[in-house]
Amino acid sequence: MNENEWNETEEVDRLRIVTVDQSRYLQKQGSSLYRTTRESGESLIMDPGERPQVRQGFLEASNVNAVRQMVQLIEINRAYEANQKVIQSQDQATDKLLNQAMMMR
Repeated sequence: MNENEWNETEEVDRLRIVTVDQSRYLQKQGSSLYRTTRESGESLIMDPGERPQVRQGFLEASNVNAVRQMVQLIEINRAYEANQKVIQSQDQATDKLLNQAMMMR
């Protein structure tokens, strides 16, 4: 396996970090590629003081707490199952009531 030779580098392009007025109106073009639209406004190069740092070889941390999301998912699932049982019980009670009413005739 060949190793990369980083001592002979050549600048091909620079990473341009831009912003738009209304980011929710960007049009998705791929997994991480977006295109501006009339509603989003034109892309503007960020001021040097506002620019985030881009570091090579680092992974971005997730902004989602996976444990908390799983707990919420379990809570929602339990609430759904409880509501489902209430509906089933109500349905059975209604069936029983209708059957008894039909027998009385």
